[in-house]
Amino acid sequence: MHIYIDESKSKAYIVAAVIIEPGRAAALRKLMKSFLMPRQGHIHFVNESNARRKQILTGLEQFEVKIRIYRVAGLNPILARGLCFRTLMDDLEALDATKLVFEREDSALRSDENLLRQGLLKRGIKERVEYSHVQKSEEPIVWAADAIAWSFARGEDFKRRAMKVVEKVTEIEP
Repeated sequence: MHIYIDESKSKAYIVAAVIIEPGRAAALRKLMKSFLMPRQGHIHFVNESNARRKQILTGLEQFEVKIRIYRVAGLNPILARGLCFRTLMDDLEALDATKLVFEREDSALRSDENLLRQGLLKRGIKERVEYSHVQKSEEPIVWAADAIAWSFARGEDFKRRAMKVVEKVTEIEP
């Protein structure tokens, strides 16, 4: 499986992980690109109208995308990010993951690299799992993770819609 990751930092720290079979990735990329407006380089849910948000969430539901949520509250974003990523790495074996793709956050890049390298080595899967950090505009599947992370954090109707594709929520204690 390939896993594409983005986060939301409002209220709590939330990581959304899109889990997809490699053979379905091209179709999901095509779906996400179909939601782009003219001259729009990428989808960032915070900037979308409610009508477009609902349209995109409906598209993800119809695609039957699978997402896992990792959430921690009450910590600064650096510590929360590390806890979420460690917990995600604990799930990699069961998910039979071979690829992780993170939206690039320059301020966390060095920390992420160290955490991932050590975490994958510790779990004995460093040789099997490749990882990369990409700009949001480079990988449309990251837009799907952004959509679900934002919707989950937003609550109410958007969280309800997001939960239609969320297969598991892991609440992490600080």
